[in-house]
Amino acid sequence: MKRLGIVVLLCLSIVLSGFTVYSANAEPPVKPVAGGTLQLPLDGDVNSLDPALFTTAGERAIIPALFDTLMIYDQTTGALDYGLARGIQVSKDGKVFRITLRKGVLFHHGRALTAEDVKFSFDRAANPATGSTAVSLLSAVEGAEVLAGGNAANGLSGVRVVDPYTIQINLSQPSMFFFTILAEPALSIVPKDLVTKDPAGFGRIPRGTGPFKLGEFGPQRIRLLKNDQYWQSGLPYLASITWTRYNTAKAIYDAFTTYETDLINLDPQYLDLLSKRGSWNKTMQTWPELTTFYFGFNMQKPPFDRPEVRRAVLLTVNAAAYLGLHGGAGEVANGVLPPGIGGHNPQRQRPVRNLKEAANLISKAGYPGGRGMPPIKISAGSMSGLQKQLLELVKADLETLGFKVQIEQIDPDKYDQYVASGQTNMFSYGWTADYPDPHNFMFNLFHSSQIGATNLTGYKNAQVDKLIDQAREERDPLKRLTLYQNIEDQIAKEVPMIPTFHPAAVRAFQSWVKGNSIHPVIPLFYAQMWLDKR
Repeated sequence: MKRLGIVVLLCLSIVLSGFTVYSANAEPPVKPVAGGTLQLPLDGDVNSLDPALFTTAGERAIIPALFDTLMIYDQTTGALDYGLARGIQVSKDGKVFRITLRKGVLFHHGRALTAEDVKFSFDRAANPATGSTAVSLLSAVEGAEVLAGGNAANGLSGVRVVDPYTIQINLSQPSMFFFTILAEPALSIVPKDLVTKDPAGFGRIPRGTGPFKLGEFGPQRIRLLKNDQYWQSGLPYLASITWTRYNTAKAIYDAFTTYETDLINLDPQYLDLLSKRGSWNKTMQTWPELTTFYFGFNMQKPPFDRPEVRRAVLLTVNAAAYLGLHGGAGEVANGVLPPGIGGHNPQRQRPVRNLKEAANLISKAGYPGGRGMPPIKISAGSMSGLQKQLLELVKADLETLGFKVQIEQIDPDKYDQYVASGQTNMFSYGWTADYPDPHNFMFNLFHSSQIGATNLTGYKNAQVDKLIDQAREERDPLKRLTLYQNIEDQIAKEVPMIPTFHPAAVRAFQSWVKGNSIHPVIPLFYAQMWLDKR
């Protein structure tokens, strides 16, 4: 076997440049108290706790308490660290990852974790027949294309068991963000024996290696119990965690203010109200979501086939007003990459709103005063209260330029396909990082290979494609982030979309909740949380 050149995992925090861990408790450290039940509201439906199959926010929130990944995020620094892996060697060409597993890690049913479980978990996640949200995460692994074509007999050819505690992963091309992929909840390691025995039922009776194990799974309540055999010594502190279903945002808010729940993600409409109540304004946390909301243009269809018209709209929209509808939680977008993602440039300036210049650009495009402008549709997949208000604001902004605007709602299940088919002129959309790396934004939204899939504007630029491919493989972290900033600068000149704002999440918690540092990727560090009601 070829000897692997070892590349030390230098500066993993640089890969996640821009990340900050926000600590909830500024007082001097106190020895954690063991025991107690953390009471949380259930956010959305929970149909399956199988990490390969989660689709809702509620499912994603619970899965990290039950399962572990090969890489994890450090609670204190926010940087990547080893999880179920205790070491990784990377070949000099960046295409071979040899991963050594921790020994003595037990699944909840008592069996020891081995490399066979890792291969099984990855093969299963990459198999389209599974229906996993993780398929795209493993697209760089050798054999992924064969598996996608329906040949699943041997799983991923690029994932090989070397011995019971060593797994080797071969990539078809270098991917410097692959470390972050290994920390994704969708790639949590599951027990081969139990999933093989009952693949359909595993999501209702999940057994992982995580700090908590399943106690109860009902329609109104999910309860997890402490895993006394957890591989991280001394953890977890909590005896149990209970999620209770509430049907509305108001019900969740009321449950918190009457002390029925210990911690909530605050709906924007209650942000101002809660901040004025009692001492809760001292126990609120705000952090950037890895999300960009934007309006995209169909660049193949008049009038947005003309760059002057696209730039005119950019100079007309009032992004600050749009953010205001979100309760002001977040910041106006100065580009596509949100805060918290490497390559985000806080110094980039968003063009100042200028209706006079916008009108001049419309005239230059051949539509003086809007005359001759074809009617346009602004499409959306949702008409919630806030979304409807947002669309009405955009409609009013465009009408000042002489646009004749129609707002249309499309069935959310058919929305992506509708937009990709080119039937609309302009569309409302948001992109949240699948994994915390600028490649996830730039490749999916702007690479020409993704037209008709995630590149919904039809943007195509051979030079940008080349730069995106180059950035994917760049080994120097700082050079890599500079490449992404250059890519964003080039795209901004062509205005295929108008980023409007990056939302922020707001969390409120009771004063006795400790250890609830927050991270843009991790919902809660469950193992390190504890309650102090002394």
